[in-house]
Amino acid sequence: HSIDTLVETLTTDLQNVLSWCNSNNISLNVSKTKLMYISSRHKQQSIANCDHDISICDSKIQVSSVEKLLGLTISNTLC
Repeated sequence: HSIDTLVETLTTDLQNVLSWCNSNNISLNVSKTKLMYISSRHKQQSIANCDHDISICDSKIQVSSVEKLLGLTISNTLC
């Protein structure tokens, strides 16, 4: 419902993922971790104005709008 709620939920979920990785002896490469907000085009404007930083282990996660993975290009509007 709001950017603040989204950031709070995402931060909690990332801490849970990090805890799971630590308890299963898996290391999370924070420098390769990126964040993509996926939403409709008209909601992207409000997300773009968001000034919240998401961090893992005191490292800021880079926000991306387009990613190329294994030859597949994914955008934040799923185009």
